[in-house]
Order: sequence, then C-alpha cells, then structure tokens
Amino acid sequence: MATYPDSKYKIYRVSGLPAGLFGLTYVVAVAIHTSGDYYKGEFHVITSRPPALHQDGFRFSAAGVPPEFMKIDLDFILDEAWQRAQMFLLDKIEDKAKELNKPDLLALPVDLKECASPFVGFRIRGELENEIVNIRFSTESETLERYLRDVLKIKRQ
Repeated sequence: MATYPDSKYKIYRVSGLPAGLFGLTYVVAVAIHTSGDYYKGEFHVITSRPPALHQDGFRFSAAGVPPEFMKIDLDFILDEAWQRAQMFLLDKIEDKAKELNKPDLLALPVDLKECASPFVGFRIRGELENEIVNIRFSTESETLERYLRDVLKIKRQ
C-alpha cells in the first residue's frame, strides 16, 4: 500500500470501561495529507479481550471549504479521526450492552486519553502481534508504518 510522508498520528488509551468488556483498549488516530487539498483519516481500535483490531478510514477534500471558514490541516483530520473512533466505541458499547442485557454500560464515562505507545510492550510480551502487523500493512501513514516496522524488529526474549 502506498504511504505518504506528510502525516501524523496519536495514540489514546480508552478508560472508564470495565476490564472484562474489551480488556485493554487503545485507539490510533491518523491524519494524512495525500496531495493538494486531499486528506485521509484513519482510526485503529485495538482490544485485548478478545484480541481484535477494528479499522476505518475516510477521505476529505478541502477544495470547497473557504479558508476563512475553517482551516483544514492534519490537526483537523486527526481530531476527526479521534471523534470517529469515539463514536465507533460508543456503538460497540451499545451493542455489548444489548448482548449482555446490561443497559447500565451505556452510562459509563468513556474517555480517550492520549498516551505513550503501548506497542513496544506488546511486542516484548508477544501480545497483539497480528494486530500490530495489520495496522502496519493497512496504514497510509509513512510515519506510523515506519514506527511499527521498527517495533516488529524488536527481538523477544
């Protein structure tokens, strides 16, 4: 997959949920400037119970947005990816609440807090390796792809 150098990403830890619901949960929000007025956003949600990866993306053209109306840049796209990830999580919690017949789950204060990368720890412990590989090969962010490639080179003991 093609990657683009003009990109940035942030990692968030999801807090406020019972550990048994999804286990440790992280979100990687990504913003990519592809060319001209064109951008791409991605989000990757990683859960440890069960080990899973949920991904989505969107494309956006700033061509029709007057500059005095709103500045469209990587920070705007990154925030949009964060918001979409949060909506995805809320939908998953709603699904789980219905499945478990626990409507009180909907009242939990879900928070995405920016955090240091958990990927080196995952690699050392041999956790969520398939999920890391899948993010690496699906992202269009050159920066994120390069970082995950380096993480995967770390030798486990």
